[in-house]
Amino acid sequence: MSREVTLGPLTRTAALQLGLAVRSVHYNLAQQDHVDAVTRHLEESWLEWTPTWGLSFRFPELELRYRGRVSHGTDRLVATPNQNGFIANPAVDVAPGFFPPVGSSMTLDGVHVVTHQFSVSLPLR
Repeated sequence: MSREVTLGPLTRTAALQLGLAVRSVHYNLAQQDHVDAVTRHLEESWLEWTPTWGLSFRFPELELRYRGRVSHGTDRLVATPNQNGFIANPAVDVAPGFFPPVGSSMTLDGVHVVTHQFSVSLPLR
């Protein structure tokens, strides 16, 4: 949603933008450990939403813009510690981006990412 207002002469404007993006995520994981002969099935789903906002000022000589957004969603899949606070089978030998070992329990933690963008546009003549 956007609203633009003329400031004085027709060549000067200000605008305010508001928005919302919503995304639904579903996945199924079937993981097999052939060494320990263990199989795990996991089904997860969550909703991610991102409110956005912006403000801009346009003049004949330049345009100033600010954009912001905050993403509310779910972080990467991580192994959860046992009662003693230690992970029984840490994934130290697993390359980044892989799932935790089959023997560990897993959790999806919430995450919030805030982004701010400022820009100045100058016309080329």
